[in-house]
Amino acid sequence: MNYLILIPLSISLILSPPDARADPTFWQNLYKKNGLYFEKSVDKPFNGYVTGSQEGMLINGKKDGLWSGFYENGNLLWKGEYKEGKIISWKEFHSNGEIFVTGDYKNGEKSGVWRIFDKKGTLIAKELFENGKIIDTTIIK
Repeated sequence: MNYLILIPLSISLILSPPDARADPTFWQNLYKKNGLYFEKSVDKPFNGYVTGSQEGMLINGKKDGLWSGFYENGNLLWKGEYKEGKIISWKEFHSNGEIFVTGDYKNGEKSGVWRIFDKKGTLIAKELFENGKIIDTTIIK
């Protein structure tokens, strides 16, 4: 019976990133160098959960998975999805919590249709991006 408990524990230890920490580190205690995040006074790229004005996971010094950023009052400002340090999708929010902008990235640049909303959550514009450049804008009345 005790062996059944050890199996999941062993698997989680094997799958966790090297040097991952159980306790979160504050975003303000990190710095960026050559595209990687480091904890102050540590030479290796940071691995672990980060909290504070931005929250998410760093693996080998790169943002990975879902990240969130916050207004000073604690309200959600943005959500982004990252893979190996590259942004994949983005949602930004007005200070009242309503969605402001949504869109995707390809190879680190804005791609496809981005949608813009007013403070009431009503769609007011669409922008079409290709290779990070805007190629069309549609204003919705």
